Amino acid sequence: MTVAASRLVLAHADAQRSGSARLQISIGTDDTSFAGRERQRMRTTLPTRSGLDLAARKLRLLMVVAAIGLGALAPIVGPAHAGAAVSSARAGSDRGWPYQGRVKAFDHFVPHVSTVPANAGDKVQLYLRERVRPGFQGRARHKQPRAVLFIPGSATASVPAFDLPFEDYSWMAFLARRGLDAFALDLTGYGRSPRPRMDDACNVGPPAQQALLVPNPLRSTCPASYPFRLGTTQSDLDEIDTAVNYIRELRGVERVSLVGWSLGGHRAGLYAALHPDRVERLVLYAPNYNRTSPSGPPATLPQPGFPTLIRRKTAQVNWPGVSCEGQVDPAVRDPLWQSVLDNDPVGASWGPEDGVMRFPTTTQWGWNATTAAQVTAATLIVRGALDTVISHTTLTQLHDDLGTAEKALVTVPCASHFMIWETRRHVLHELSANWLTEPPDGPGP
Repeated sequence: MTVAASRLVLAHADAQRSGSARLQISIGTDDTSFAGRERQRMRTTLPTRSGLDLAARKLRLLMVVAAIGLGALAPIVGPAHAGAAVSSARAGSDRGWPYQGRVKAFDHFVPHVSTVPANAGDKVQLYLRERVRPGFQGRARHKQPRAVLFIPGSATASVPAFDLPFEDYSWMAFLARRGLDAFALDLTGYGRSPRPRMDDACNVGPPAQQALLVPNPLRSTCPASYPFRLGTTQSDLDEIDTAVNYIRELRGVERVSLVGWSLGGHRAGLYAALHPDRVERLVLYAPNYNRTSPSGPPATLPQPGFPTLIRRKTAQVNWPGVSCEGQVDPAVRDPLWQSVLDNDPVGASWGPEDGVMRFPTTTQWGWNATTAAQVTAATLIVRGALDTVISHTTLTQLHDDLGTAEKALVTVPCASHFMIWETRRHVLHELSANWLTEPPDGPGP
């Protein structure tokens, strides 16, 4: 079967006992027609009104991915599809796409009073990136304004993660071209936001990491001047709230949609649970989740440890979970690392010639079955089938625990935890755009 003849196949969609639809979509390939079979399956397994509405959304998601074409799904080979007769041709380069020049970029520095233990009470400015089509600020293509806020994961700052200035890799620019006003936040310790205690190289830990900084900038290893972890769940939530309220006032919207990757999924999901009146829709991409996580903070804060971790180029641009032909275009690696350094001049000057990426430690709690049940925003969960960081079981649990009736879990083949820098990013972009631009009252006819 050639890739051009491939079709998308639904793994399963069954009805929950409550009558609301449980959507779990696994994107695969098949050379047979599927539309009629899937419509019949939807009629027989999703009999309620809410089920039919979500069945329509399921079909829309499938069709959206199908419309992506060769650039997103070809070729698909490897363990996830062992035995499938598919093209073995290597994916072509993405160079030449008409991408980022069509949208504007704005840098905002948002006033905030820090609740990070290392600089609690200080008046700081949080970095907020914006991508939007000219003249579309807050208006988009919809009857109502639409704004979306990206929340970073544990290590990578917002620009290299969500607005990589290389070819068509910018997720933010993609959503902006689709009429959304896209923002991304650097929490404390990331990118262009404040990095309290992190400029002291003695605060890098553990010792094996600190040794990478000898002789630049350290002459020898040294004890930490601030022997504690940096951020907390509460400080993260406070900073997200500041950004959300800033966007609401700036663009005149009541609610802001959230996109969270990895630990950013923890942050975005918990914020949505605690502030349902401020969140419109959710996209959780490979989100962290533990249904038995403690509901409250530890007895002592800040927790002992180190405020700063570092990562070298080889680790940042050679991530795990890559086993498919054409899954990663090697041309992205140098621009990715350059974007990391551009957003951290201090880290760029440390260590070996190619610098290091600095990111903060944090103490997390609260994103569990109890708070997931409080989420009322429509939620799309996306995971790469080759993700070695977040398991399918974990995300199935999250899907089942979410309180919203409008939810879907999509698994993308030949994609890892780092799909944003892989060829399957187009699937992620299209799925998120489709989900985030749905009218508030549902998918419609």
